Amino acid sequence: MKLKLVLRDWMIQLRLAYLRRSGMKIACSARISFGAFLDKTNPSGIHIGEESFLAKGALILSHDFVRGRHADTYIGKRCFIGVNAIIMPGITIGDEVVVGGDIVESGVWAVSA
Repeated sequence: MKLKLVLRDWMIQLRLAYLRRSGMKIACSARISFGAFLDKTNPSGIHIGEESFLAKGALILSHDFVRGRHADTYIGKRCFIGVNAIIMPGITIGDEVVVGGDIVESGVWAVSA
């Protein structure tokens, strides 16, 4: 059982290293499910903050083929992007935001305390 957890953690770190090497800005404490999809057409356009989590089926886009544009997509600190959520290119999601299984087409800002 312990070996399984060690291997899982190792695979997660290996995948994050691969994504960072491709040009994505992903914080060290961010977690990305193996079932999440990050746009590799414009990898330098993906920015994910500290302690953020992307669940299975989450789709983060940084390009729009139809309009022929590349745009930076930002996910703030301590965010949760839920199952099958789609974040369109050029969107900024503020800190401590939870996105359910929805399509985000405009910025989502954190609520001030």
